[in-house]
Amino acid sequence: MSTPPPIAAPVDPKAPSQPGLSEPQRLINTFIAPRKTFEDLKRNSRWWVPWLLGTLAIVAFLYTVEKKVGYEAIINSRFAHASFLQRAVSQMTPEQKQAMMDKQIAGAGSSLYTTPVVNLIIALIFAALLMATFNFGFDAQVKYKNALAIVFYGFLPKVVFSLLAIVIMVVGVEPEGFDMENPVATHLGVLLGYNTDHRYLYRLLTGIDLFSLWWVFLIGLGFAIVSKTKMSTWAAVTAVGAWYVVFTLLRVALVPFAG
Repeated sequence: MSTPPPIAAPVDPKAPSQPGLSEPQRLINTFIAPRKTFEDLKRNSRWWVPWLLGTLAIVAFLYTVEKKVGYEAIINSRFAHASFLQRAVSQMTPEQKQAMMDKQIAGAGSSLYTTPVVNLIIALIFAALLMATFNFGFDAQVKYKNALAIVFYGFLPKVVFSLLAIVIMVVGVEPEGFDMENPVATHLGVLLGYNTDHRYLYRLLTGIDLFSLWWVFLIGLGFAIVSKTKMSTWAAVTAVGAWYVVFTLLRVALVPFAG
C-alpha cells in the first residue's frame, strides 16, 4: 500500500512572503530602486528616519548660510526685490529702518530652530492633503501613517539638495546673488539670474526644478504602489504634480512680499 502524501502546513495569508527591508536598505533604495522602498511601506510605515535625516540636513544648511553668507545680505537682497517691502521702507526714518533690519536678522537667526518645526507641520498637512486627494479622487484607501511615510521618503532628494547647497557655499558664493530658496542651479530661473527685474517669471521658472520634479515623481509613485486599488503611476504623479503647481503659483503670488 502506497504512503499517503504529507499534508502541507497551512499558510498564514498575513505572513510576509519575504523579509522586510532594513532602514539603510529603504533609504538607499529610495534613490536606486524606489519601488522596493514603497512596497516595504505596506509592511511597516515607519517615517521618523527620513524625517530625522531631512531635519539634520536643513539645520546644517541654515547653519552654513549663517556662517558663509550671512542673513543681513539675504535680507537686503529680499528688500531690494520685494516691491511691497520697498514701499514700506521708503516711509521709515533711518532709525526705524535699522530697528526693522535688526529685528529681521534676529528672526532669521532663530530660523535654525523654527524651520525644522515649520517643515514638519507642512509635511503633516501635505500628507493629509494627498491622502484626501487619493482616497476621495482615486479610492486609494491609503492610511494617514502610510501617506506620511510616503511624503518623508519622497522628500529624501531634498537631503541631497541641501548637501549640494552646503558644498556650494563652502566653496564660495557671492552673498548679493544668493537665493536662499533656490541655492543650487537646478532650475530654469538661472536663465534670468537671481537679480533679474522679472521677479514673477523668475519665481515661476524656479518651480521647474530637477529636484522638485524628482520628489513629485517619488511621492506619486509611492501612492500608486501603496494604494489598495490599481492606479497608474503617471496618474498618481500627475495628482501630486497638480498640488505642486498650486504651491508654485502661491509662491509667485507672494513676490511683492518676498521678492
